Amino acid sequence: MIDRYANQHAAGKAKQIERTLHTLRAASRLIRLLDAFFARHDFSQLRFLILMVIDRDTARDRFTFSEIAAKTDVSKPVLSRTMRSLVESGVLVEEADPDDGRVRHYSISPLGEEKLASLLPDYFSLLTSTAEKEGIA
Repeated sequence: MIDRYANQHAAGKAKQIERTLHTLRAASRLIRLLDAFFARHDFSQLRFLILMVIDRDTARDRFTFSEIAAKTDVSKPVLSRTMRSLVESGVLVEEADPDDGRVRHYSISPLGEEKLASLLPDYFSLLTSTAEKEGIA
């Protein structure tokens, strides 16, 4: 089937299209597995992503909303609601900028560090085992 469509729409690219479709299927399965993983931990991929954006930059320990927004592919209203819930649950700390009260800085709280540390081992295990199973390692 792929050959027929590829010949009509992307001559000579059937193998490339097949590999890309395989990758898309694997990504779709991985997203479902991650959704289930985070649900078991009363968390979400977006909440995890926000923590990772802040945590992975070892030169800094806090970011503004705009900086976090620039590093995520999420609408500002959704990001705003999610960050507010992280602050309210004690996972993030929000501080006003001393020079500009309109600007807020966000850092990971000790509770957030514990949450991230509890998620990372199984998160990476899930990524690597899925990649091996799907043949995308």
